[in-house]
Order: sequence, then structure tokens, then C-alpha cells
Amino acid sequence: HDLKKHIESVHKGKKPFKCGICEKSFSRRGNLEKHIETVHEGKKPYHCELCDKSFPQKGNLEGHN
Repeated sequence: HDLKKHIESVHKGKKPFKCGICEKSFSRRGNLEKHIETVHEGKKPYHCELCDKSFPQKGNLEGHN
């Protein structure tokens, strides 16, 4: 089942989960949900333990230091 999803999204480019706000598409529902929360709702769930900065994505936090 995971292999089928991998083939459809990565190799066939299927992205059935569409954002109703900006029309961006995603291969997984969780990625769409995270997109809506961080891009359209402005949530920044990743917080630096050393300062007051917060980031929408873990990679932004890791590159912050």
C-alpha cells in the first residue's frame, strides 16, 4: 500500500489533495493540513529554545542557529 502511494505521488506525480485557498496540490493529506496551518493560518509550531523565534517548518528552525 505504501509502495503504491509512493509510485503514484513520486513517479506519476499524482497530488489529489488540493488547497481550497491557493489551489496548491499535495500527495498526502497531512502535507495539505500542515500547508494550511503554516501558510494560511500563520502557525509556527517550531520554537527555538535559546531565543523567542518560532518557525513554520523544522528545517527553518534547524538552520536558524
